[in-house]
Amino acid sequence: NWNCVEQSVVSRNGEKTTYPAFGRSVRFIDGGDGGVILDRSHSLLQVDGSFVFSVLTSGRPPPPIRDVRWDRKNPNVLSATYADGSSLEIKVTKRALLSSPSDEGWEGSEYRRITLQKAGDTVPRIYRSRRRARWRTIAEGAPEGIIIENFEEVGQDGGTVADRLEV
Repeated sequence: NWNCVEQSVVSRNGEKTTYPAFGRSVRFIDGGDGGVILDRSHSLLQVDGSFVFSVLTSGRPPPPIRDVRWDRKNPNVLSATYADGSSLEIKVTKRALLSSPSDEGWEGSEYRRITLQKAGDTVPRIYRSRRRARWRTIAEGAPEGIIIENFEEVGQDGGTVADRLEV
């Protein structure tokens, strides 16, 4: 596990929201092919499941997560069920490394399809998302060794996000 500080900026329907920075841990595991992959189930349980639910429901507090399904052999699909019966699926449809890993960090981008079925709704809501993340190291000896800067665009109904994030 790595300790890190995460800062997120989300653009939804043209409105940007900067969320407060917070500490968390991230975990990378053996990818089975000599490489490593981010343990998305660990991330979802730590922060992402609550964060994504809250963003997509315009700030509604998320219920506790009851179940997470993720397999390192198919790391692009992550599903969660919440205690109230809501469900969330995040499917990465395209991933790219934008800068080569170095001592200073690296940058990556993901295009994702996010499906949210809120408890009581008969039809799930499908969102498109582009997440661009910068991972950079900070001074040695700091309580958190990594800063993750997330810039995410979220939209719905197949339209385009008019306001592009400036990174």
